[in-house]
Amino acid sequence: MEKISKEELQFMRRAFRNVLVEWRAERNLSQNHVAHHCSLSNQQVYRLENAQESPTLTSLASIITGLEKNWFEFGMTMERAVHREQELENHKAEKERIIAERIAAWAALRQKRIYLQNTARKNWL
Repeated sequence: MEKISKEELQFMRRAFRNVLVEWRAERNLSQNHVAHHCSLSNQQVYRLENAQESPTLTSLASIITGLEKNWFEFGMTMERAVHREQELENHKAEKERIIAERIAAWAALRQKRIYLQNTARKNWL
């Protein structure tokens, strides 16, 4: 079995965070209320919502039950959250590519300007 990378783990944590935040917003609950309804600690809810830890199967079951959801809803909501995270990753990669291209273009222009300045200086002398 292949081990999951840190990047993949963080990706899934962010997707789960989005699910938890969405469900909390639907019911207009604070983190404290979610912790109470789901029999979790306030710190655990905080860490889950900030993608600092992954839910255990037990905590996931508590969240699903406490927020009156079911496993099917979790699967569907998680799938949408993963899709949104993938879109964000793709957008981020595209943005980084464009920035790298612009930096390279500016560097090339700068080199050309320096070359032209040096050539003009030599011709002037």
